[in-house]
Amino acid sequence: MIGFHVILDLYDCNAAALTDKKLVKETLCRAAAKGGLTLLGSVFHEFEPNGVSGALLLAESHLCIHTWPESGYAAVDLFTCKKDTDIDGVEECVKSMLKAGRCRRTDMRRGTEIRGRRSNA
Repeated sequence: MIGFHVILDLYDCNAAALTDKKLVKETLCRAAAKGGLTLLGSVFHEFEPNGVSGALLLAESHLCIHTWPESGYAAVDLFTCKKDTDIDGVEECVKSMLKAGRCRRTDMRRGTEIRGRRSNA
């Protein structure tokens, strides 16, 4: 297996948090740190009239977010090739900082059919 792909659908989030680019970036950075992941770079964009999209490039892959404040919804995507990533810690951090009322998590194993691969994690 190459890594884990985790999708978080966050509902009933605080609308003000979902429109705050600085807070959304801080949320992802803290979540990455909580997961034991290494930040290489980031890009975030604030949409008009509202909403934020952003991505962290990680040594272990990526962590991304897209927000819809008008619906209280955020979509978070984590891909990591680091086997001991604290995925629960990432999830709890994001849920807490965005004040999510509920969360649906989908976990996937990626690269399960690759043989003889070189590992960087």
